[in-house]
Amino acid sequence: MQVIEVVTTDHQIYFEARAPRKLATTENLKGLALANTVMYEALADLPGVATVEWTQEPTSAGLLADHVILYVTSDSGESEGVLDFPLLLVTTDYVEPRVTALRAALNATEQAG
Repeated sequence: MQVIEVVTTDHQIYFEARAPRKLATTENLKGLALANTVMYEALADLPGVATVEWTQEPTSAGLLADHVILYVTSDSGESEGVLDFPLLLVTTDYVEPRVTALRAALNATEQAG
């Protein structure tokens, strides 16, 4: 495997991406970096998302799996919650409703308190 390290320009999000060595041409690696950059930046642009973080977490098989952690704030910015997704599940269609639900729960807690 060829591993590349990338920091996005707009939100300074660090991530790693991998490609099989046979496919790890300069062109393919640039495409992989760009595709992942677009995804991470789209997540950072969701309303209420304060920070996007790439990480790896151990699996039950003892391997490492890529994850995306989103730090989400309430409308006031006084409350924060965290969402953790395996990278394989991450699309804006999957993540956005969960961010919206967490944000609504944070706002409701603030209003009740």
